[in-house]
Amino acid sequence: MHELRAAAGDPPYAAKQAWTDVGRFTALGIDAINWGPGATSQAHQAGEWVDVREVLRAVDSLERWLW
Repeated sequence: MHELRAAAGDPPYAAKQAWTDVGRFTALGIDAINWGPGATSQAHQAGEWVDVREVLRAVDSLERWLW
């Protein structure tokens, strides 16, 4: 997780309040993150959108982390 955060430019983070797969993994003692482009306030809403630049930054971060 630390390496991915570093590859993404060390963005701020906070505990997820909703029950997600991340919560299920954490309950099993497995490290997990819920990460990607877009604003959480837009997630799963009618009219949800993500700026293409955010998608490209996420792809770049993942490529740096993986390689």
